[in-house]
Amino acid sequence: MTIHKKDNEWSEPCILCEQEKKEGIHILEAFLCKECEREVVRMEPEDPAYADKIKKLRKIRSTTLFS
Repeated sequence: MTIHKKDNEWSEPCILCEQEKKEGIHILEAFLCKECEREVVRMEPEDPAYADKIKKLRKIRSTTLFS
């Protein structure tokens, strides 16, 4: 995870679109921008892009053991 600070504002690369964004959510150690989150939530499983998004989201698998 790479976090950048520019002009007193933080940004991170989104796991789906790979663009630096300021707003979004963290899922474990991954960052999902607000725009991609909305897109995924509204997407239907029949959508041709759905499989690609799910494939990218599978990178989020936890390797850390939480106790």
